[in-house]
Amino acid sequence: METPDGSMICIINRQDKIRKEGLFMIICIGREFGSGGHEIGKCLSEGLGIPFYDHELVEKAMERSEMTLELAKDDCVFVGRCADFVLKQQGVRCVSLFITAPFEDRVKRKAELLDMKEKQAVSLVRKMDKQRKAYYDYYTGGSWGRPHNYDFCINSSSLGIKETADTIETLIKSRK
Repeated sequence: METPDGSMICIINRQDKIRKEGLFMIICIGREFGSGGHEIGKCLSEGLGIPFYDHELVEKAMERSEMTLELAKDDCVFVGRCADFVLKQQGVRCVSLFITAPFEDRVKRKAELLDMKEKQAVSLVRKMDKQRKAYYDYYTGGSWGRPHNYDFCINSSSLGIKETADTIETLIKSRK
């Protein structure tokens, strides 16, 4: 709608207003392979009582012609898929996190979880990190894993998966 002086007035619905004023809690998690970011996202989702969207759920939604933005109508946790970038481009406020861990810890964790030899785990961690970086960098024009791209970065090896999730949950609750 245009005012007499030629300026525009945007009329937005309540959901858009809530989103833009940051009154709801959308958490976007990027992570290095093997850092436990997926599990941390699930712990956050359960602890906060909000929906969890990962690669599989987002892909299924996109097959049904729903966009990431449609999934973000309420509090939720997104893991991966450049959700931080997509939502920020749409003016939707979210908290973006990056979960990291030392390479050796990630290799050990994946070798144990997937019951594989260390050499195989080294290759897998390198391959997956390379794929994640290429995906994020291609679709966002940014640089995956660079701290200035995120609101908060944390080393999951310092505290472990559960305590890292608890620490992030405390941080999120303090922002609300």
